[in-house]
Amino acid sequence: MIALGSYREAVDDLVSDVGGVGLEVQRRRATQLLDPSRLAAEITRALELTPDGASRAVASMSREISEYRPNTRSAAADLPSLVRILMLAQIDAMWWGHVPAYRTTHTVDSTTELVDVRSARQGRSSVRCRVQPRTRVHRLARAVERRIVPDRTPRTAGVVSPRTRPEVSMLLEEISADFHRIAPPETPPLWVTSMTRSIEHQQHLRSLGYSAVLPSAHCTGHAVDLEMRWFERFGVCEVLADVLWAHQDEGRVNVINEGQAWHVCISPDALAGLRTHDAARIED
Repeated sequence: MIALGSYREAVDDLVSDVGGVGLEVQRRRATQLLDPSRLAAEITRALELTPDGASRAVASMSREISEYRPNTRSAAADLPSLVRILMLAQIDAMWWGHVPAYRTTHTVDSTTELVDVRSARQGRSSVRCRVQPRTRVHRLARAVERRIVPDRTPRTAGVVSPRTRPEVSMLLEEISADFHRIAPPETPPLWVTSMTRSIEHQQHLRSLGYSAVLPSAHCTGHAVDLEMRWFERFGVCEVLADVLWAHQDEGRVNVINEGQAWHVCISPDALAGLRTHDAARIED
């Protein structure tokens, strides 16, 4: 059993040690700190539980660090941020790296393992998302809408697919309920910016400069990204953050602060609990 709190603390220590002025200095320090002989025991134990083991996990992260170039599309504003994202993503890999990923967008659209989050709870869902426009006409319409009412919705491209695992959809409803229980009445619905993505699409995002790691729990349907920055204009960004941290403290999710949107991955324990709860509800 891995103590994830200790792992996250060790990651914080490692990231703080990257420091330094200038990208190349940071790159050199990060590579040195990822030397297996220097890794904290908590980190080594966790990496050993990823599908390919510690040595390959370190090699993969080192390659990402060597190829990193700052850009406006990446969730990693600097190299220490990238190291944090890579290290925390290993928790996702521990949990779901053994699950076959969806290789193509067609598979994501057609599999019966996933549900459309927009139709959750027979249309009573308190979770919102927008699907990326796929035609020129729809893209033009979206651009006009943003020009007329620029802040009515978050400034994101939209989800490539509105589908996720049923238990993740249930978890989103619970997070939304917790959020709106303590937020002001006029607070907008929880907004999802990304759900299940195929390996095909993940590689496309990487080619555009996004920090889309592989393997990814997005590609198995176990992770979503939630809009955060948009909620600052309503004064409730910290409220939502506190709700997400509380779910993480309970061992239900892995949360990665990626700036505008936060990555949220369901844990195996939470998935099993939601599956059991839903089965009991259906029987009743």
